[in-house]
Amino acid sequence: MSNLDLFQDAVNNAIRSNKNIPVTVSMQNESFTNINRARQYKGRQFGSSKLYTDIILDRNSRSVRIALKEDVIKEVYITKKVIDLIVPGLADKFIRAVALKVRSLGLSDDDTIPNTINGRINSSSKKKLITGNQSMGGPIDFVYEGSIQSEYNEESQTINFSGSVIDSDTYSKNKEIYLSISLKSGSAKYKTNMTNDDVQRLYDTENITITETLQSDMVVDLR
Repeated sequence: MSNLDLFQDAVNNAIRSNKNIPVTVSMQNESFTNINRARQYKGRQFGSSKLYTDIILDRNSRSVRIALKEDVIKEVYITKKVIDLIVPGLADKFIRAVALKVRSLGLSDDDTIPNTINGRINSSSKKKLITGNQSMGGPIDFVYEGSIQSEYNEESQTINFSGSVIDSDTYSKNKEIYLSISLKSGSAKYKTNMTNDDVQRLYDTENITITETLQSDMVVDLR
């Protein structure tokens, strides 16, 4: 049984044990009251990308969206298509900046063009890419960390999970992410008569990805 199934079943079984009266869902550092249902988020996926939200805790007031992924960035698998959905225009801005960067290096004919270039992004774009938006099943409110072991306390009408949660603001602030793009062929030679468009065509612009570490000393600043 998956962690999503375990989490969902644990909460819903507690509600049933409580005669369908809402319960409190408690983690080590956070509690959510008046929960009347837990459900797995279902929505359209884009290619091999996963959606941000895994579990929704429903209540009469605002529901709580939780990601149960060990690493949201790696497991969502963010590509250019996903970036375009979450931060429109950011990927194209990165592609243009890459071309300008290459042409500003003072390369001569037949010099090697940098294979991989990274992009630094501002805090607003970073948070959006880490927490997602409605198009990608977000934004998430919390990221769950730890095991899915749980125990229901009938007296307090509380199901206690052994793990903890990190709110999305803190989770985003604690992570550094960069855009990354590489050459289509793995290597390419520069020509001094190249235009920006010529340089852009050398890079795999449809496979811009997100990395949590700089993969190159060649970096463009998009902040």
